Amino acid sequence: MTIHSFSYATISVKNALYTDATAINNGGEVVRLYYDATGLHGFIDIKGAYTTIDMPGASYTLLLAVNNFGKIAGEYSDTKGSHGFIYDAGHYISINQPAASSTQVIGLNDNGQVVGYYINTTGQHGFI
Repeated sequence: MTIHSFSYATISVKNALYTDATAINNGGEVVRLYYDATGLHGFIDIKGAYTTIDMPGASYTLLLAVNNFGKIAGEYSDTKGSHGFIYDAGHYISINQPAASSTQVIGLNDNGQVVGYYINTTGQHGFI
């Protein structure tokens, strides 16, 4: 049996009640969410520097994936439901499947392709 040794680094956004990290790219950029007194927010951790990324007008923002070019995929919610989005260098691109009540983007690759799922009247469906 081979025993491996690992190192761990704590990811904790200042003043957050909790921090959740789920995606990392080859450059070590980590994304996901944190919860504080004002709600759920997306964040990116670049070498220990945390930057909040919240879709304007959203009640919450979740960051779910980051590619090697720093583009981020996620989900946000507003008064019209939940939507997928891509964040790229300060610009937000909302992604909504036609006739869906909910769309979530959960991954993206370095070629700009996104994957996720949406919910409509016939059920839940994946997309690329």
